[in-house]
Amino acid sequence: EDGGGGLVPYDSKSGAVIRMENNYILFLREVDTYLALVCLMRSDANVNTGLLEYNFACFKKAVAELKARRPPPLRSKLGSTITSSRAGTRTKEDKKQR
Repeated sequence: EDGGGGLVPYDSKSGAVIRMENNYILFLREVDTYLALVCLMRSDANVNTGLLEYNFACFKKAVAELKARRPPPLRSKLGSTITSSRAGTRTKEDKKQR
């Protein structure tokens, strides 16, 4: 459940393993709400699922640490979020208008 009484079709452990006809395995796992890890492996390779899960856990932890270090998004005077990496810089056109 999602906390509001509704059912959620997946959780933090959701993922998929797809065996493809071209002798590959597609491994999908949710890292974050907007991020998934996709791993493409040969199906004839000796897959150590424990090692795969460990590496995924390390990757997920590193992404969480990066998100924790990220400064909060800048807000404009109108209240909308500024997403540009050049938010603090002004262009020549901006300088001319002022």
